[in-house]
Amino acid sequence: MNAARFVVAATLAIAVVSIIPGEGGAQTSVPSAANVEQAAQLFNQGVAAIEQADFATAVRSFEASYGLNPIPDVLYNIAMCHKALGNLPASANAFRAYVVAMGGSLAPEEQAEFDALLVELTPQIGRLMIDVTEAGAAVTVDGVAVGMSPLSGWYAVTPGRHRIEVAKPGFQSFSSEVDVVAGQTPAVSVPLVAMAVTPPVGSEPTVPVGPVEPDDGGELSPWFWACVGVASASALTMAITGGLTIKYNDDFDASHRTDAGLRDTAWNLRTTTDVFLGIGLAAVAAGIVLFFVPVGGEAEDEDTASVGFAPTPSGFAVWW
Repeated sequence: MNAARFVVAATLAIAVVSIIPGEGGAQTSVPSAANVEQAAQLFNQGVAAIEQADFATAVRSFEASYGLNPIPDVLYNIAMCHKALGNLPASANAFRAYVVAMGGSLAPEEQAEFDALLVELTPQIGRLMIDVTEAGAAVTVDGVAVGMSPLSGWYAVTPGRHRIEVAKPGFQSFSSEVDVVAGQTPAVSVPLVAMAVTPPVGSEPTVPVGPVEPDDGGELSPWFWACVGVASASALTMAITGGLTIKYNDDFDASHRTDAGLRDTAWNLRTTTDVFLGIGLAAVAAGIVLFFVPVGGEAEDEDTASVGFAPTPSGFAVWW
C-alpha cells in the first residue's frame, strides 16, 4: 500500500463513509454535508502540502479534516506526516489508531506494512500500558488527553519521565510520574479510590435505636430519688407494723379472743401495714418509670400530671 494509491483511495472515500474509532471498536456516524465538504477540502490541502514536502502544514490539514469527518485512511496520512517530521511517538499512536479504526479489516499486505513500521519505530520510543480500575475515567499523559478508561493497547511516548493523570467524578484524582525506557512497555496500574460521601447540608442526623439513656452524665430526676425514699420508708414501716400486728394477734388469741381492745389494735396495725405496702409498691412502680426519663429534656406541657399515689376504697391508685 504505497502513499500515492492511499491518497487516491482516501479522496474517494471521504465523501461516503465516516468511522469514529474508539477503545471498544469502531462506531459508525454520519457527518453533516457541510462537514464532509469542508473535510474534503482540508484533505486535498494536506495532499497538496505533501507534494511540496511541507509535512507540518499537511499534518495540520489532515488532523482538521479527521476532526470533521474521521476517515480511518486519514490517520495513515497523519502517521506518515509525523514520521517525516521526526515525531515518532505521535506517528506510532496514529498508526495504532488507524489499525483500531479499521477493526481487523486490513489486508494481509497492509498488516505486514504496519508491523514493519512498528518494528522500525519501537526501538526509538517507549510505550505505556495504562490500566485503570474504574471505567469512564479521563486519562492524560503530560497534559495530553489519551482517552477514557478502559484503554486498549499502548500509548507511545518519548523515552524519559512522563506524568500520568486520571480523573473521574466521585473518585480521588490520581497522578504519578513514570520513567520510560526506549523499546520498553511499562505497565501502570491506576487504582481509583472513591471519595467519602458527606451528608447534604440540612439533613437530619441519625437517631440511635435503643433504650433512652439519662442526660447530663447519667443524672436522674429528683422525683426518682423521692420514690426511692418513699419505698424505703414504706418497707421500714411495714416491718414495724407487721411485727406489732403479729404480736397483738397472739395476745388476742391468748385471751381466748375475748379482749376487744387487743382485737381492734391488731386490726388497725394490719390496715396500716396494708396501706404502706400499697405506698411502697406505688413508689417502686413510679421509680421504674422515672429511671428512663432523662433530666433536661423538652419541657412538659402545663397539663402534664406528676407522679403520685393515693388510697381508694378498693386499694391504691398510682399516676404519672
